[in-house]
Amino acid sequence: MTYSVLSADAKLGIAAESVDSDYVTPAFTIPFSAGTRYRSMITQLYDRTVRGTDADTQDIQQGPAWSTWTIATQAYADWAGWLFRAMIGPDQFTPGVVTTFAAGSAVGAGSVSLTASVPAGSVLMLGAGTTLEYAQTGTPAGAGPYTVPLTTAPRFAHSTGDPAQSQAVHVFRQNRTYATVWPSYSLTTDDGIDQLGWPGCILGKVRLQVQDGGYAKLASSWNGFPPVATSTFSEAQTSAQPAAGWAWGITTAGGTSTRGISLDLALNRPLQITPCCNGYQNPLGIFPGPMRATGSYKAIFDTAADLNLYRQAIQEPAVWTLAQPVLQGGSSIAVTLSLSGWTQGDVSLESEYVTANFGLTGIANATDSGVASVRLVNFWNQSF
Repeated sequence: MTYSVLSADAKLGIAAESVDSDYVTPAFTIPFSAGTRYRSMITQLYDRTVRGTDADTQDIQQGPAWSTWTIATQAYADWAGWLFRAMIGPDQFTPGVVTTFAAGSAVGAGSVSLTASVPAGSVLMLGAGTTLEYAQTGTPAGAGPYTVPLTTAPRFAHSTGDPAQSQAVHVFRQNRTYATVWPSYSLTTDDGIDQLGWPGCILGKVRLQVQDGGYAKLASSWNGFPPVATSTFSEAQTSAQPAAGWAWGITTAGGTSTRGISLDLALNRPLQITPCCNGYQNPLGIFPGPMRATGSYKAIFDTAADLNLYRQAIQEPAVWTLAQPVLQGGSSIAVTLSLSGWTQGDVSLESEYVTANFGLTGIANATDSGVASVRLVNFWNQSF
């Protein structure tokens, strides 16, 4: 008897293309979740000419073809960088310090000896494999090797020469001119039946979704060229951990709130899929439009500060931050709308406690070079 293959065995990879719609093999393995799906979109041409018969359709042929993708994941800080680069603009990258242990350290050590200094107060990734862990530093001392105090005790022993790295910082701001070639990507799937490459993929929408229970999520929608046959690839899953929903906070109305219950923040660009009469079934190109930033969130209603922004049409910055505890990696995603307009504000008495629902939209401003910017802190030590 023949059985199908498990969806859990499927692999999904991505790579940036140096030439638009020229397929390249994966550079990153995407840790996707249920809800991920892809589809070949092929326009059907129906021949319904009248030919003296009692038949409605004389023939069916294929017209223009492209692909559509929905990728659902948890909020992994390394995967987030791929999405924000594809949606917003270039990565203003500040690398972390990559170094090694100058001497071994014991479990619970109050400090470690490193061959290079690291920023004071930084979060370090220590070790690799089964002994990989994270710790926060104090102020390093010495002239090399450097004694680095730890404010969180390590759970594993580490040997001389083991790796250590501080966090990198990635800032994404809109920077688009008519001379700018918009980034395109190749996706690769191996579902156990087909091994396919999907070139020319352009990101049309990314959503950061947070609930008070469970992990934060990243959902993205793409359009691309039809698939091509390819070979499988070696899976190299991320060592990063996803951020939990409870790690989210919002700053609005001049103050920081810890009252959030849920968030749905969307960055999107309309995509124009352009077929052309040029002898090819594929599109001439997939062209993204201007970026829009919209957000809706629900909060416990214990202050009218946010609601007054809506009532009085006050335009102020809004910052959503998702920050992990140090022991889970200490990575963070901060989405900033330096100027925002409040489009919804209402109070609900349906729950045991009074809640409020808010909606807002990013407005063009010089600080973000557009409508929104993102600051991402993680251990991906190269530009996206």
